[in-house]
Order: sequence, then C-alpha cells, then structure tokens
Amino acid sequence: MPQTIRSAYYVGMVPISKAIQNIDFAYQKLFYHHSNLEYSVCQQLIDALEKKYPEKNEIKAIAGIKVLLGIHEFTIEQLPIPVGKIHQLQLTSTSKAFILLKNATILYFRDQFVRAIELVEGSMALNQVTKNSFLLYYNQTLLAQLYEEIGELNKSLMLLKTTKQTIEAGKYGKSIQRNYLLTFHITISGIYLKRLDLENAEKNLLKVSQQQHEHVRSVYLYNQAEFLYLANRPAEAFQVVQKIEDESSGHYDVLAKSILLKYCLKHNQLSKAFQDSFVAQYHQDITNQSLNNQLFYSMILVKRQQPKQALEVIDQILIKSLKNQIFLKIIEANLLKLSILLAQPNADQRLLKNVYSESLYYASDNEIKAPFFFYKEVICQVDTQFSQELATQLEPKEQAFHQQLLAVCDVTEKNLLTVREHEVLIEIAKGATNKQMAGKLFISEATVKTHILNIYRKLEVNSRITAVSKAREKKLL
Repeated sequence: MPQTIRSAYYVGMVPISKAIQNIDFAYQKLFYHHSNLEYSVCQQLIDALEKKYPEKNEIKAIAGIKVLLGIHEFTIEQLPIPVGKIHQLQLTSTSKAFILLKNATILYFRDQFVRAIELVEGSMALNQVTKNSFLLYYNQTLLAQLYEEIGELNKSLMLLKTTKQTIEAGKYGKSIQRNYLLTFHITISGIYLKRLDLENAEKNLLKVSQQQHEHVRSVYLYNQAEFLYLANRPAEAFQVVQKIEDESSGHYDVLAKSILLKYCLKHNQLSKAFQDSFVAQYHQDITNQSLNNQLFYSMILVKRQQPKQALEVIDQILIKSLKNQIFLKIIEANLLKLSILLAQPNADQRLLKNVYSESLYYASDNEIKAPFFFYKEVICQVDTQFSQELATQLEPKEQAFHQQLLAVCDVTEKNLLTVREHEVLIEIAKGATNKQMAGKLFISEATVKTHILNIYRKLEVNSRITAVSKAREKKLL
C-alpha cells in the first residue's frame, strides 16, 4: 500500500489539504488497479474524512464518488453538486472529473439525459490531461447509455464501437479488460434489442451469460428478460423477471422494475395485488416518478378502463419528453396514446394519423422498432384503417420504415385482434372462465362476452377450442 494512501487514513495527523491531496491520489490508484484492498481502504478514508470534516465541501464531493465504486447504495433522491461549485473545489482535475461523472449518473436515473450528457462531456474535457483510463472508459460507456435512452441509437452504436477499440488497445490488466468487455456486450445488446435485432442481441448476451458479478448479472438478467419477451417467449421471460426480483440489489433495480413491468402487464403476469401496490406507491410520491413509471402507471389505468386519466398522464410525459428531446419516450407515449384513441368510438381520424406519423418520424432515423412491436396489434389497426393515406401522406423514409414495421410485426392478416381481444384470447387458451377473465382484466363479464364474440367473428369460428386452434395457426398465440 503506497505511503500516501496509508497516511491519508490518519486524518487527525495531517492537514486537511494534505488529506485531500492523498485521497485524490488514492482514487486515481484505485481506478487504475481495481483491487479489493484499495476499495476497502478508500471506503475507510472517505468515512474517516467525513467524520473529521463533516462540513468540508471537498470531502462531501469526494464522498459522493462512492456511488461509482458501488460502496454507497444508489438512491434517486441524491442531489448532484452544481457544476460551478465543483470547479471551485481544491481538487485535481481528475477528481473533479470523477465528481462530474457521479453527478451525470444521478441525472441519468432521474431522466435528465441532456444535462447528464453535458456533465459527461465536461468530465471528458477535464480528463484530457491525465487521461485516466477508468474515466475514459466509464465516460464513453455512460454517454452511450444516455444516447440510447434518448433514442439516438446511431450515436450510441458508434460510440460503443470506439469504446471497444479503447478497451482492446488500452493498457489494462486482463481482469479489468474482461470486465469492461462484459459491460460493452451488455450495453450494446440493449441497443440491438431496441432495434429488434435479436440475433446480434443474443450473440452479445451469450458472452455475458455465465458472469456472476452482482451488478453485471443484474443488468444481464434485465436484457435477457426483454430479449425473451421480444422473442415471443413470455413465460420464460417472466421466470427471469422473478429471478431479478430475488437476486438483484442496488440502483440496477430501478431499471429492471420500471421497464420490464410493462411486458409483465401486457402478458397478464402481474396480480391485482401487485398492481394495487404499485398504484399506491406511485401516489405516495407522484411528482418524482420516472418517465418509465409514469408510462407503466398509464398502462394500468388503461387496463382499469380509465382512458381519460391515462391520457392526462401520457400528455404530461409527451410535454416533458418533447422539451428534453427524449425521442424514445415520445415514441412509447404516442403508441400508448394511439392504443387508447383507437378504442374510442368516433375517434378523430386526423389525430390518429398525426400521432402515428410523429412516432415514425422520431423512430425511423435510428430504426427504433421494439416499441412498435410491443404495440403490434395497434400497428395492424392503423394499417388496416389508413393504409391508403399512409402510402401517400408519409415521407418516403417514414413510409419505408412503416413497411419494415409491418414485416417485423408479422402483419399478415388485416383482421388481427385488438389489444384487449388478444388478452381475452390468451385467457381463453388458459381455460379461464368469463368471470375469471373479468376479474383479471378489470372489465365486466358482459364486456368479456363482447370480446369473445368479436374474436369468433374475426377468426371465423364458433367455439373456444376452435378459436384457440385457429389463433395458433395464424400465430396469434
């Protein structure tokens, strides 16, 4: 252990300026070597300095980096330090870069992606002199994830390919290089999933499948579950979701729970008690909910036959997403909105076309296909109602993308079922009674009977058994 690191622990024996200088050096050594011993020593150093100098801004700022180390459990309530104050701290450029990176991580989990990108770019600029290898890698990876969340998948892919070259060319130890490549494979698989490029997503996930490190495994399981849902294997996917619930901890839970739940809800895998619990927790802190939580809450409202309330939440999501240029959430919110509007009698036809056209506009450049696949029944309805108008009114790029979506969503029949009819069909296949379906789907028995009659008419059958058989022939189940 270097004497400078050891001496910093004895904070009562050195001036604070010397302690700050030494812990600064400790961080740099830590991120170069990643040894468990140095993690432990850094934690001890931080704890001792916090106790000795509780009001010193430099110590408060450095202490926050425990989020990056995995020493401190992440919470969305943590507040980032203003950039101006960071630059005033008596710390090296490297430590300031670490603090900016920590702030960007907090903003990432608070849906403030544009601000987070600015902080990452500031961290990169500060790292130009020392070129700390950890900062270089982490900044590039986080920036790629931020682009992914916004929906800038092209930028994200380009940056990740550069990151991989950096990892392979860098002077890292074999253990560090392996860990960095594992993160690369997980991150890039997420982008391929959003593009519905399941072949490349699976290839990258396989390279991580045996990894047991807690954080890596948590994110792997999240992507694996989404892959299985997109591959039409919902029962297997839900088993992975349950495994995530059992195994994972820390800030990755935020992602796993807030995004995967929409798939669980669609496939009727969430109990009424779970939904009730989510709604109750949502209302306890309604002003600080993530966009993903707001979208999921809207979906529950739709399930509960409360379309007006759902549309109010969706419109707020769209306002925030448009203001902050979060293209991915604009697409998801618009498609959910479209599913509600299509179910309404006498819906404004122009509005329906405009909402769908806007979704195509934000998705086509970056080939964002997964949200459309999630709402594939909606895409079919739109094409059935507006195929001629779409062919003439869409821009060539968006028209071409629409055709790709029809192929991806396997829209081979013009009479595909509505979202609600498909849910009823799934329950019929499980052998559920009308009463059981009504309770599970939050609708009346009379509405269940109406949906069943519509299913019979569209599939040209007259019994539950033949409906299930015909649906399987058409690959609706």
